[in-house]
Amino acid sequence: MGTKRVGLARTQKLLENLDRSLNLQNSDLTINILSGSTVSASAFVGDGSALTGISGGGGSPGGSDTQVQFNSGSSFGGSSNFVFDYSSGTNQLKVTGSISGSGTATFGAVTTDGAATVGSVASTAAITATTVSGSGAVTGATLNCDGAATVGSVAMKVQASGSISANDIVVAVGYTGTTMKVQPAHAMVLSHARGPFYVADSAASDGATFNVVSSKLVTGIDTSAANSIGDALYLASGSSGSVFFGEVPLATADEAHFALSITVGRVVNVDGSDGAYLLSPPLVNSPLVGTVIHGGAASTQVVGFGSEYKEAQVLAQCNTDPVPSDDDQIKSAFIVESGTYEGNLQITLDHSHTGARLSYAIYI
Repeated sequence: MGTKRVGLARTQKLLENLDRSLNLQNSDLTINILSGSTVSASAFVGDGSALTGISGGGGSPGGSDTQVQFNSGSSFGGSSNFVFDYSSGTNQLKVTGSISGSGTATFGAVTTDGAATVGSVASTAAITATTVSGSGAVTGATLNCDGAATVGSVAMKVQASGSISANDIVVAVGYTGTTMKVQPAHAMVLSHARGPFYVADSAASDGATFNVVSSKLVTGIDTSAANSIGDALYLASGSSGSVFFGEVPLATADEAHFALSITVGRVVNVDGSDGAYLLSPPLVNSPLVGTVIHGGAASTQVVGFGSEYKEAQVLAQCNTDPVPSDDDQIKSAFIVESGTYEGNLQITLDHSHTGARLSYAIYI
C-alpha cells in the first residue's frame, strides 16, 4: 500500500476529533507508545497477563497454614509459634513464647498459657490468668486468677472525702461516678466503724484521687511500747484513722458513748527506731465489740447505737472476778427501743456490782 498524502484541512479535522471516544467492540487495537510519552485514563482494565518489564512481589508463603508470614533471611518465613487461628472461628493471634514492647498495646482480650512480662497492665475489664507475678502495676476492674497471684498489695483508686494521712485506716462512705469515696475510720462513729476498711497508701487532700490497699507494712517506726511481736493494733477512738498498740482498748464508763475495739493489724518487729507493724484491717467489722464499766445501778448503759437496731443480736459477759457469794450473772442485754434510754445498749446484772467490767458483742 502506498503513501497517502493528507491535506491541511483533513489534518485539522483529525486533530479536532482526537478528544472523542473510541468505541471498539470485539476488536483488537494495538497502539505503539513512544518512549517518554504519558498515557492517562480514568481506568485501565485487564488481567495483566501480557504485561512485561514490571517488577513485583512473588514467591510462595513460608511455613504451614495459619502461620503468620515474616521476613526470614529475605525469604517468606512461618513458625508454629506465631499463628493466626481463623479456622475455628475464634480469629485469635497466638504467640508461643514472649512478647516484649516499649509502647502501649491495647487488646479486647489477652490469653496466654505462658508468661506475659509487662511493666504495667491497665484494664477496665476482667484480667484472667493462671499466674500473675511482677514488680509493676496491674490495674483493672476485676482480676480473676486460677493460679498464683504474687503481689505486694492490691491497690484501688478512691477519692478522699476530707483530709487523709498516709497509713490512715479509712472506710467507704459513698461514691462519685464509679469511684468510691473514703474517710478516716473512727471507733466512736457507727457509720465509720463497720467497714469496709482499707489502708491509705499515701496522704490525700479533700477531693483528691489516691490509692488504698487492703494491707500495708509500715517500717522504721518506734514500736517499743509493744509487749512482743504479734501484739494487736487497734483503731484509735481519740483521733480518726490512727492506731495504737501496747494495751487493750479502755472500757467506757456507764452511760458514756461507745468506743469499739477494732483490731486493724499486728506488730511484726519491736524496736525503738526500726520497729514495724502490718496494717491489715478487716473488710467488715462484725460483730461490734466493746467493753463498759458497770456503774452500780441495776442496769448499765452504753450510748450511741440507735433504736433502729432494737432487734439486733447482743451477747454480753462479765470479765471481773465477782465478790464472794456474787456470781454476777447477766440477766439481759439488748438495745432499748424507746423511752429515756432509747438507742442505748442496756446490760442488766442480777446483782449490783460497781466497777465490774462487761464485754459485749452486737451483730449489726
